Amino acid sequence: MGEIRCGTARVDEALARRLAALDREAFPARLGYDAEEYLRRGRAEGAWLALAEDEGRLVGLCLAARDLEEPRALFLDVLATLPGWRRRGVAARLVEMCVAHARREGHRMVRLTCEPRTEEGVDLVEVYRRLGFRVAAVEPDHVVMALDLTP
Repeated sequence: MGEIRCGTARVDEALARRLAALDREAFPARLGYDAEEYLRRGRAEGAWLALAEDEGRLVGLCLAARDLEEPRALFLDVLATLPGWRRRGVAARLVEMCVAHARREGHRMVRLTCEPRTEEGVDLVEVYRRLGFRVAAVEPDHVVMALDLTP
């Protein structure tokens, strides 16, 4: 795989279209974010973005922002990898970068929501547990997970 680059998000219209295209390819069975929504979320205060690329092709993304429900937390809003790039460590690397960013910025926690299983049957709760997250709440259609960053 090529490079993974990250930094504070400054999402312009061209990048928003690329993010939306990756979202559609990564999650064809669900309604994901369109370019306009990526533009809005990427320009939100405190937004942070990591991209995984292979020879200029976007293969993964992680978008996080300040958590509106937990003021001292970072919320991992979108984590997506193309189907051909799954189970190759791309998503784990993007999450690790998100956690490192949260620590640098002084956040006390990283939170996310996920479906319990993917359409392919992957147990997402277990995937995030291996990355250090714990189940914080179980809702009817999703699970809230959190990673405590306090020493």
